[in-house]
This record gives sequence, structure tokens and C-alpha cells, in this order.
Amino acid sequence: MFRFWAFLALTVLIPASAHAHTRSQSFSTWTVGANTIQGVFQVDAYRATQLTEEPQDLNALLRDYLAKKISATQAGASCELKQEHSLTAQRGNLRVELRFDCPKSIAEAPAQLNVAAFFDVSVSHVHYIRISGPGNRLSEAVLTQGRTKMTVGAGSEATVSGFFEFLRLGFGHVLSGVDH
Repeated sequence: MFRFWAFLALTVLIPASAHAHTRSQSFSTWTVGANTIQGVFQVDAYRATQLTEEPQDLNALLRDYLAKKISATQAGASCELKQEHSLTAQRGNLRVELRFDCPKSIAEAPAQLNVAAFFDVSVSHVHYIRISGPGNRLSEAVLTQGRTKMTVGAGSEATVSGFFEFLRLGFGHVLSGVDH
């Protein structure tokens, strides 16, 4: 038992200079309007290179991929993807802005945002999502292959992922043996 606690303390307290791999992660920030859900999705350019073996424009590749992998629905109906375009980003990153128009007011009928990007590329991919709703309500979560959806609008609870969710995610990643 002592060895377990010593190992845990060393892995948490002593930062490693070399990592087993680069993390497969992406980020998005969304704003909920009257009947719109608008957001910016960001990922490092290396992840986008994993989408194809053919050399091509990574911005266009990512836009097309996200248009297929991110969706919004409301009361069983699809919210229409009205816009997706690339934004400028820091070197080594790609950013795409997306906007969905829902058929009804989101304040009256909640919508569900499904962010399924990159889980088909890497089983250990993690997506960090932040949603700003009406009345400055903020929801944050960690999405994984088993959890890709967030409810926004009427009746949705403001959530914030806590320390224990991140700890569970880390232990699950290491113990899965996928790349360790």
C-alpha cells in the first residue's frame, strides 16, 4: 500500500519532462442565443493531420470534418448548421467557428449539442467544452468517447466538471493500457 501512495505522490508532485505522447485534446466555447448556438472549436494542427493521409489544406479539412461531427438537435429536429468558417489561430492550432439555428426558442425548448469530433481518431481523446447560456449561466464539462452531448437552454443544469472527474479520467486513461 505504501508503494501505491509513494507512486501516486511522485507522479503528481514531480512533473515529468518527457511525456509518453502528446495529448489528444480539443476545446470549444459556445454561446447560446435566442434560437442559435454559436461556438469556436480549437484543436492542434497535428490532430487534423490524423484525419487524412493526403496532403491538403488543414483548415478546409477540419471545417468539413466538424460539419459532420458536431450537430445540434431540438425536440427531435435538427438545428441547421448555418455557418462554419476558419478563424485565425496561434501557430500550431486550428480554429473553426460554427453556428446552428434551431427551429424554436432555446429558452422554451432545450437543445442538445453533440460534439463527436476526434473520438473516432483517438480512443483517449478528451474535449473540454464551455457553454455560456442566457442569464450568464456557465456550463463546463469534459467530453469523452462515452459522453459527447450537452443539453443547453431551458431546464438544463449549469454544470462544472470538478477535480474528481479529471482524476477519474486520468486514472481511466492510464489503466486502460491503450498507450501505456
